[in-house]
Parts: sequence; C-alpha cells; structure tokens
Amino acid sequence: MVFNNNKIELLAPGGSISSINAAVNSGADAVYVGGSSFSARASADNLNDDELIDITNYLHLRGKRLYLAINTLIKDSEMKALYSYATKMYENGVDAFIVQDFGVMDFFDKYLPEAEIHISTQMAVSGAKAVEMLKSYTNIKRVILPRELSLKQISDIAENTDIDIECFAQGALCYSYSGVCLMSSLICERSGNRGRCAQSCRLPYTYDKSKPEYPLSMKELSSLDILPLIISTGICSLKLEGRMRGHNYVGAITGLYRKYVDRACKILSDDDKKKDSMNYYYLDKEDKGLLDRIFNRSGSTRSYFMPNIKYNMISLNNSSAIFNEELASDVYKKYKFLKPLKINARIRLYAGNLPSLKLMCKTNGHNVMVNVSGEGMVDPAKSSGLSYDSIYKQLKKSDDEYLELEGLDVDTSGDVFMPVSFLNSLRRKAYFLLKQEIIKANGFNHQRAISDYDSIFGNAVLEKSENNVLNDFNISVYIQNLDLVEVVLASPFVKRLYIEANELILLTNDDISKLYKKIHEKGRELYLATPHILEEGYDFSNLIRFDNMTDGYLVRNLQALAIFNGLNKPIVSDYLLYGFNKGSVNYLKRLKVDRQTLSMELNYAQILNLLKNEEVENFEMVIYGDVIAMVSKQCLKRTHNKCNDTSEIVYLNDRKGYRFAVKSNCTGCYNVIYNSRKIFLADLYEKIAKAHICNFRVDFLDESADDVKIILDKIYLCLNNRANGSFLKDYSRGHFNRGVI
Repeated sequence: MVFNNNKIELLAPGGSISSINAAVNSGADAVYVGGSSFSARASADNLNDDELIDITNYLHLRGKRLYLAINTLIKDSEMKALYSYATKMYENGVDAFIVQDFGVMDFFDKYLPEAEIHISTQMAVSGAKAVEMLKSYTNIKRVILPRELSLKQISDIAENTDIDIECFAQGALCYSYSGVCLMSSLICERSGNRGRCAQSCRLPYTYDKSKPEYPLSMKELSSLDILPLIISTGICSLKLEGRMRGHNYVGAITGLYRKYVDRACKILSDDDKKKDSMNYYYLDKEDKGLLDRIFNRSGSTRSYFMPNIKYNMISLNNSSAIFNEELASDVYKKYKFLKPLKINARIRLYAGNLPSLKLMCKTNGHNVMVNVSGEGMVDPAKSSGLSYDSIYKQLKKSDDEYLELEGLDVDTSGDVFMPVSFLNSLRRKAYFLLKQEIIKANGFNHQRAISDYDSIFGNAVLEKSENNVLNDFNISVYIQNLDLVEVVLASPFVKRLYIEANELILLTNDDISKLYKKIHEKGRELYLATPHILEEGYDFSNLIRFDNMTDGYLVRNLQALAIFNGLNKPIVSDYLLYGFNKGSVNYLKRLKVDRQTLSMELNYAQILNLLKNEEVENFEMVIYGDVIAMVSKQCLKRTHNKCNDTSEIVYLNDRKGYRFAVKSNCTGCYNVIYNSRKIFLADLYEKIAKAHICNFRVDFLDESADDVKIILDKIYLCLNNRANGSFLKDYSRGHFNRGVI
C-alpha cells in the first residue's frame, strides 16, 4: 500500500443547507449534495436551483468543493430537463457531477465535455480494468468504489489506474451490492435507481422456519479506528454518508473524522512510522465508541474492508436505528475546524471627494485586494463627524460570518460626514467584489461555455413507434442447472443457451468441450453467463479457459465487460447493466456490447421509444423467469451459521407471505435474491412486436425438466399468437405496464 502524499479529501454529506454549514464548519474539504431532481436521495431536503448556486459560492469562498449528485437513471422524456439543469449548475461553478447512468455519461461527453465526472458507487465499478475501460470513453476524473471491496482490492485498483479513487468510510450499508438492486422497484414501484428506495431490506423476513427477523438489515459502517489502513490504499477522498440525517449528525461525524484523518495523515507522512502506522494511531479515550453512541443500528461494522466477511455485519434482531441528537449536538459544538478569514480595510474619506474602500486578505497563498469608490460625495461635518468606532461598526458587517474584519485604517481630512446608508452601500459593494476575487484565488472558475440548447434539442418531441408486427423471432434460454441442457436442446426453436459460469467452472476442459460439441451439433450457441459479482483480484483465468469452447458472453457488470470484450467474442449485456435510455444504449455500444438486454424498469411506451430507429436485432427481452431483486455479497446461510459450501436455493418469506427464492453461489461467495413472482410477457407478443423485438430470453431457476419442456412449448405457442398465459398459476408483468416513478 502506498500513502497518497497529496492531502486526503474529507467529503461530507449535504442533505440540507444547515447540514452543509455543519460539514464546512467541522472541517469538510468538499460536500456532495442533491438537487431538486435526479438525486439518489429523492426524499432528502434537497436544494433547489437558486439554493445550489448560492451554496456553491458559499463553499468556494471557503475553498471547499461542491459535487452535485445526478446519480439516478434518467428517462428519455427527462433529457431536456437534465440538459437545462446540468448546464445551469455547470455555468454556476459546480465542481463535479456524480453520475450513475450510462446515458448521463453519454450526455456529458457530448454536450459538457469539460465537466468533471465522478462515477457513482451505484455503477458498481469493482476493478481496475473497468475503471480503465470507462476512462477511455468519457471524461471521468474520479471513481467512487463499491462499499463491498476490501482494503487490498482498493489498493490494487488505486495502483493500477491514474483516476482518483474515492471510498466510503462512515454511514448506512445496503444489503445489496452497490447499485445492483431492483427489490424496492419490483415490490412497490419505488426504484432505488430513481432515488426512491423503500428500504425493503429493513423489513422482517423469515428464513428456514425461523421467527420473523431482519436478515437483510446491515449494521452501520464505521471505520474511524482503521483510518491509516484506508488512507494508505492510495485513495484521494474519504466519503461520509448521511444526506438523510440532520445537521448535528453531519457536524459530529465530520468533526470526528477531521480530527482523526489529520492524525492518521501525520503518522503516514513520517517515514519511520508509516510502515507500522496502526501501532502509532489511536483514538482518544473519550472518543472510543462515540460514533456508536451518536448513531447505530444494532452496533457498527468495518464492513468489507477486512479480508473475511464476518457474520456480525447484520442487525438480525432489530433493524431500528438509535440516534442521540443531544450527544451529536454536543460533539458538533466541540469540533469547529473552520476559522474566519481575516480582512483588513482602508477607507479614505475626504470632504468633497468620493469615498473609497480597500479590502485586503490572504487566501490559498494569494494576496487578494479590491478597491471601490462610493456613489455620493463625502461632506464636511456640521457638528460631530464620523467616529472610528462608528465606521468600524458598519464595515465589520461583512454579510458572511466567514469574513471577519481584523484591522481598519481610516484616512480622512478631518471631521467628515456621510449617511450610514452610503457607508453600507460602499461596504456591500466592496465585500461583493472581494468574495469574487477570493473565489478566483481559491482556484474556482465560474465562467464556463455551454452548447446552445435549441441546437441540441430544438422543438423535437418523443414519439411512439408504429412499427409493423414481425413474424420471425429467436429464443434464448438461461439455465443455472446443467441437468436442463438436454431438455432445452430438445426444443428445436431455442437458438442459444446462456449457462451460469458458476456451473461451468466446475467442469474440466474435457467436459466443457463435450458440452460445447453437443450444443453445436444441434445447431445452437453456447454463451457463458459471467458471475454477477466480479471484483479486483478475481482469478478470471477459470473463465477465460473456456474461450475456445464458447460462442460469446452474457456479462452482468462492468469488470466482466472490461475483461471479456477484449476476446473478440460477441458480448450481451444483462439487464442489471441498465440500458435505460437512448444515451445509455449508445454508451453500451461504445463499450463494445453487441446485444443489450432491455432494462426491467422500462414500460411498454418507453421500450417503443428506446428502440425507435435502432437495429432491434441488437436487443433482447426477458419474457419469462425469475427477476433478480438483489445481488448481495452477504449469504443467508452464513448469517445463520449454516454455510455448507453448496450452491443451492433457499427461501425468504416476507410479512405478507410472499416467498423469495435465494440462490447461494458458493464459487463466487455471493447470494442472488429473486422476486416473489416470475415475470411472463410472451402472450403480449402482438403488442411488443410493434417495437420489432425479435430476440427473447427465457430464464429458468428452480423449474424441473418436465416444467421446462412444458413452459418452452407454451411460450413458443404464445409467441406465435396461439396461446395465452393461463397455463401459469401466478405471474407478474413486471414494469411492462406500469414503469417506475
């Protein structure tokens, strides 16, 4: 691990103006905020446009940076609003935009190429190869890593890329792998990808005949006691989470982390101490356990930073959070790191002349000075003139508590007089210009060019496609059980098999060769479905060895895409690589994706619009199967001390009696939680064919061989418009009819 000799940025949450004030006063170097739109914390007290502009100036005056979260999936119908919003914020000095959506990245690349982009943790960039791939296609400056990575993985990523790396140090944890969750969306139409997560993971469930408990509720991340280890990975920014929490919480955690980040950096800067930094690093007695006393959810955890995932990361018996507002307030008051900027003033008051005021200060190593003249003449005093104290009293009113008048020199010809209103006007004018000069001296530029709005969008409106119905279609089948290969091959209309990598890697080269030959003899294709989680340090040679015996790859994450798109085999992106709008479709093409699986969060009208003027053979729709609700690096069996190193399906039941299948993938050590009802769309073929979709996918999870044969035959009849879905007991249309908010 190599310590980054540059200053480590302490990045604090700004869910409200009061929280931003608290963060800055407590020593934050930068603040991330959400605006009135497109933020992953839609229910936070987000800032409107005018407040964002004001707070940008407020932060820049203090030498702090502001990052604006546009970290949700954006509908095509929202792109005009996005352009208006993003360009306005860019023009007014926002330092960087935090982005999840490929389409938003495509947007910035085209229309605001000079804007600084930070890749959101929601994009789940889990390896250096993914970082480098994204860097080659857009103007990104930073990647915010998933919370699920270890210190070793973070260090390896930082060492193998020149992009800035940011990681979380404090705050709430999701049970789902960062950004890989549709659970709230599927259950109640509130999409986490749209900033409206209903926190389904905090609800009670039963597992394996247990009493109701909270097996998906994670404890709070807290890493104050291992800061030297985190900082020495080479990251540039340490992120604190909590935009949904109050200003006392933000002030308290920021102040504590400021204190100990500085202590850790001092140790790591000492050549004699940095190798054994943890032997020199310590928490003061009064600060031990303080964060847990301020806020905790059945305690706290170091999360995945350590090599082994511990059982105690889950708050199994209680998902409620305990917050001590009074203690948070006391801690916030204790730590105030921001000191006022000292201002010196010289005022010249000569009767018969215009008054002049010079303000001077030093900031960021620069001497800053402004000199302004008043609008009304200075008069001789008819009785007593302006006193030094009265002048000082007016000039110390800086309109900003950060600017503090330290010294005043009054140059006058004698007893003079001018109205207080004139003096105040002179002061306001001078301080306004001084603020602008301080912001410039701090290195911030608020003069930026943008593309003309009308030249990009004009008066165009989104239209629905009215394509003709197609007669030809292809069916692909995804299986996780090799016992189903024979029955799938027996269906003459199946063109392609996607087989789960966690099944294939257990085979010998000879076995996979025989399987590949069997599939090809039937005139079908074999695609390897890569693991849902693929991280830095994963030995993917076990997957690459099959390259000569597979026809292509179904990829589920960016690290897999970066690894496999260099092998000159066709790439299909799964629906968790969200192709949610035309921009994201375009961006995935640039990432060398040959076929895209349509997002599960699109409705019918959005699909029609998305595919209009596209080559529809490059898209695929899942029309039957268990939809992934969540992918997690946690394991239900391990949480309950029942790990048996066997990939199998277990079940969760919610409080309403719905049953969720959970597949444990032991080769990759992760769980996949599926929605309680299978999706079925095949009998809507007459409707979906208007979008010219010709590639359909059928996903099997726990079906028997007999079930598979029946379902495939019925789906084929449905697609030929000769059957309906009545052969299924219970199914869901997903978001096909309703969409997400």
